Amino acid sequence: MMRIITAVLAKIIEIYYVSMIDNKQLARLLNKLIKFIFDIFDWLVYFLTFFICRYKKKDELPRITSKYLNISAKKLAGKIKAKELKCVDVVEAYINRIKDVQPYINSVVQDRFDEALKEAKAVDELVEKSLLSDLSDKPLLGVPLTVKETIAVKGMSHNAARSRVTENIAKKDAEIIQNLREAGAIPLLVSNTPELCLHIETSNPKYGRTNNPYDLRRTAGGSSGGEVSLLGSAASVIGVGSDIGGSLRIPAFFCGVFGHKPTPGYVPNEGHIPTSTDSMWNYYFTLGPLTRYAEDLPLMLENMITEKSKVGKLRLDEKVDVSKLKIYYMYGEGPDSVLQRVPNVECIRAISLAISALRDKYQCKVEETKIKEFQDSVLLNSQILYISGVENVFQTQDDKPDDWGWIRIVEVILKKLLFRSSASMSCILYGLLKRILDLTPENVRTLLRQKTTKIHTIVTDLLGNDAVLLYPSFSEEAPLHHRLCSKILDVSYLSIFNVLGMPVTQCPVGMTREGIPIGIQIVSAPHNDRLSLAVARALEKELGGWTLPPNPPV
Repeated sequence: MMRIITAVLAKIIEIYYVSMIDNKQLARLLNKLIKFIFDIFDWLVYFLTFFICRYKKKDELPRITSKYLNISAKKLAGKIKAKELKCVDVVEAYINRIKDVQPYINSVVQDRFDEALKEAKAVDELVEKSLLSDLSDKPLLGVPLTVKETIAVKGMSHNAARSRVTENIAKKDAEIIQNLREAGAIPLLVSNTPELCLHIETSNPKYGRTNNPYDLRRTAGGSSGGEVSLLGSAASVIGVGSDIGGSLRIPAFFCGVFGHKPTPGYVPNEGHIPTSTDSMWNYYFTLGPLTRYAEDLPLMLENMITEKSKVGKLRLDEKVDVSKLKIYYMYGEGPDSVLQRVPNVECIRAISLAISALRDKYQCKVEETKIKEFQDSVLLNSQILYISGVENVFQTQDDKPDDWGWIRIVEVILKKLLFRSSASMSCILYGLLKRILDLTPENVRTLLRQKTTKIHTIVTDLLGNDAVLLYPSFSEEAPLHHRLCSKILDVSYLSIFNVLGMPVTQCPVGMTREGIPIGIQIVSAPHNDRLSLAVARALEKELGGWTLPPNPPV
């Protein structure tokens, strides 16, 4: 019986995918039907959450009282080295700020404040007995660092909020944390994430839900939501997140900070939960920097990379003349896109603000482009789910990640319905969807790979070594809690660049009338990360970059 069911499902998948790509008339009919179903779901979610979230009291964060919290990491390190600031004072200021905002945003899983203060004292002692020139190999000396809990920090929780594993303490630092420590950074804590990073809202049964610092009724996004909520609320200056489908960029967009998804193959991914031995894992998945100030992105990226020869290939120290760059832009995949929604007026305005700043202030050549192949983003992004060997909630303690089937799926779903499982619903739905997509016939997978290669060639030829693409980050600014579940397909705006293996910088460009951050993605061709990073710095200069949440400093 199961063989018949799986054969039927495989045939349905084949018909659907082939029609979406090759039969545009049938594709339009199927799209209208699926969009209609999602629209009904969206309205249902809207009404269910209207009274839960809309009329809750809009609390505001405590005021910022320390001058140290409004200084970039690059400047902090410089002032500490020059003996203008004490590292202990800086670390204490951030610890106090974290304690102030944690009851509001709920971002911290575990802190290491006592250890951080000891390390800060050691930094001050080092500075006292060293010449400035002796500290040149520590560009982040004394700078507080926060880390997504899925990335290993020695002695700290490293469990990815897993329901099937009670506790896991990191025995050693992940490679990037070791690199950042060697550069002088001081880890303060590990931050909240959805279970196994499998949701675009940061919430899990173990540590609860993380809130957006600009409006606590709204989501901070996921899966790096704990990190960006701390950054947005001025409780962190630099952080580390991960990205396989926008997990770093969505939260950065929702909370108005900077983030960068690097070109694959530069930043080491070792020390992350979940992981995979699949050959495509290190192509789709990347660790990356999150910062409040644009100038800290290249500094962070350079010091995350282990092999210095790779740093040289990215040419991060090379000065970029933004006025000589070509600026292409799109307002989204277009009205004929497969399943995803058209960006709302605020997301369109974000693109327009960036265009105006680059054209008027830098005299950049600005041109709208249309890459019609992006209309298939949702279909192409499904390739990420073909990755094998990724940990999930269906395996038992002794199972390998892929040693589970339909019977186990039914068992876990029934347990969840009977309140006998603490597994996150997003993880359960991921497993169900993955098992269905695993049935995709090889001819369809080949078709998707060919389509991806074609788009990769189109975009890299367009951008070359002297252009960037401005692109929407999502279909709307940070929504109220619970509402992201009906907008899951809009992740295609971000995950298409994971599939294409392109570097992307998430850049804040302003605020809505309700005081919620808006931003854009800045895309460059592979290995040209420096171009998108340079444009982000230019836009920060003209449009202000990160903006304080409600309640200005005293």
